[in-house]
Formats: sequence, structure tokens, C-alpha cells
Amino acid sequence: MSRSKKIGMLKEYVAFKKRYIDSNIMIFVECCLYNNNAILFNDIFGNVIQIHGDNTKEGEAYFIVDLNNIVESFWKNNSDSVIFCNTREEGWIFHMLTQLEEFIVRDKGEMVFHGACVQYRGTALMIVGERGAGKSTLVSELCKLADCLYVDDDIIFFDSKSLYGLNFPIRLRYFKDNERYICATTFDEEGCKRYLHLPSDKVFSAGKPGLILFTKYNEEETGIKKIVSYECFLRLLINTRYCAKKENRIKLITLLAQNTEAYDISYKDCRFVIEFLNATLKERRI
Repeated sequence: MSRSKKIGMLKEYVAFKKRYIDSNIMIFVECCLYNNNAILFNDIFGNVIQIHGDNTKEGEAYFIVDLNNIVESFWKNNSDSVIFCNTREEGWIFHMLTQLEEFIVRDKGEMVFHGACVQYRGTALMIVGERGAGKSTLVSELCKLADCLYVDDDIIFFDSKSLYGLNFPIRLRYFKDNERYICATTFDEEGCKRYLHLPSDKVFSAGKPGLILFTKYNEEETGIKKIVSYECFLRLLINTRYCAKKENRIKLITLLAQNTEAYDISYKDCRFVIEFLNATLKERRI
């Protein structure tokens, strides 16, 4: 039976099962909501499975995640293992992704940074910067122009050995490229419109950290400066989003800062960053 016919037979809910890190997560979506956003849900969560329920009125729209795979907890509003997302709000997609990120971080995050990550020519690149500094745009351009493997554009997990992410869509503030695939649009917490783009080439784990780039889009000035480990440590500390064990935070950040080359990069064209990466990685091979 074709996938489209299976979806058509679903009575009340469309459900997904997705593995993030080492957790199997169940995602339940009301049918009307799924039908209106099928491309988005399929891109993010993959294969559909069928689930039954009898407590939903036609037309209601909400998003629920059951981290423990307990279907009964689906209806318990006070359950710590369930996320309820009001999908009638304008920015529900952005909220959905943010809530799911926080859920996984609290459950499985050893050390989590606010930043982006890609793998370029076998090297794991960690891209860190303030909100609005252009991380998402840079990651999108690197995937398009430099054939990078996409990992994440918002959070980076570090387990003392590897960098990895969730492969959630890149949330772009600006979009002018008609050739690029956009799976949905939404609004962030500040009310700014976001275009969701999910690169086709992606990987959950980028491997051992290879380079840390503290980037900022700057129309006035471009430049590259190598950063010493202590300065790198302080910047990573500021961008720490979560650490499961507080006593390990300093240890893990120190490990990352001391063993990974770090650079401060101001750019106005993503090709400037690509040229730097090519030169740096070529020197390493030599």
C-alpha cells in the first residue's frame, strides 16, 4: 500500500516515531493540522505511523510529544513528559521546534551550546554568534555553496568526543533564493517572520570538533582573528545553554577550548568564510 493511501486511512491522528540521540520520541498530530502542514511534518519527523484516539473534535489543532512513548499520558495536561503547543497561534511552528529542543536538551543534554554546526570535508565546524549575527544564513549558504552536511542551526550537543544536533530546519530571517526549498514559514518570539529551510544533505553527528568559528555578518568590515584558548573558553561559557551536571561544565568547555582551533570572523559574503575554510583545511593536510 502506498504511503499516501496509508495517510488517507488514518482516522483521527497522524503519529510519528523519531529517534533523537538515544531516545525514541512519539509525536502526535491532529489530522487536520497534519493535512495542512504535511510537507513540514514529513520533512522533520519522517515516516508516519497510525495512532487511535477518541478525545479530539474535528478541527482542533495542537502538537504533542510523548518522550516516554506512553500513549496514556497523551491526555494528561500536567504530565512532565508531554508538550502541548497551541497551534492556533501565529508562530506555533517556531514554538513547536523550540519546545521540542528544550525537551530533548533536558532529557539527554550532556553539554549544550547555542550555536550552529555543519560538517565540511570531514571536519566538524562549530559556529557560534549572538542572535541575529547571521549564523542561520551562513549555515544555509555553506550547505548550498560548499556542500556541507547540515547538523543544526540553533543548538549543539557536545559529549566530550563529538558534536551533534537534531537536524531541525534552518530558521532564516531573510529569504531571496527561489531555488532553495522552503518547507514552511512561521514567526519567532519577537514576531519576526522566519523561513524554514531543511538541507537535503544532513547528518546527526559531525564528529570530533575541528574548528570553532565565532562569526558575525558585517557589511562594513571583514576580517579573521585567531582566538586563544582562554578567550574561546569565555565565549563558549557565555553561549552555554545547558549542562546536565554543573560540575562537568567547566571541564567540558575547557576540553573543547583547549583542543580546538578557534577564530573570530567578520564577513559580508559567505564566500569569504568558505575561502578561509578551504585554506585552513588545506594547511592541515599539508
